[in-house]
Amino acid sequence: MNDNPYAPPATTVADPEAPVSLERPSIVVLAVRLLWTGFAISAVTSLYGLFVLSAGVPVAIVVAMTLIGLAVAAGISYAIFTAVWRGRGWARWVIAVLVVLALVVVVLLFGLMPRVRAIPWQTAASFCIRMALYITALVMLFTPTASAWYRENARWR
Repeated sequence: MNDNPYAPPATTVADPEAPVSLERPSIVVLAVRLLWTGFAISAVTSLYGLFVLSAGVPVAIVVAMTLIGLAVAAGISYAIFTAVWRGRGWARWVIAVLVVLALVVVVLLFGLMPRVRAIPWQTAASFCIRMALYITALVMLFTPTASAWYRENARWR
């Protein structure tokens, strides 16, 4: 400290931080649309599977379990996708973990499952399309623009 009463106050001089807009970036909007598109494809594939059941399958149980599963999946998807939409950064990580787990489970199932029964082409195609959509959405959600928006949202909470 300077003992001179007429000396200017000591202060740190630095350029101000460039403000990040709190407006949702278009890349986040597109990523959430891709996530919902993937869910819609999953729902359509599940419902289609109800119409092509094998003989001897308990139809009532399969229909009930499929509809209950879709309702639970819709609720979980709504909660996570809405969190992503609202700028909650943790939701991006939850989606990333779920996608990685899905890929690991499918790889393990293909490795352990006997080659006796073939998987219907629509199921395999649906899975490949959904994974492409989910991975693309994840890449978008972790771009520098989206990450800066998530950080800024967290700062203002």
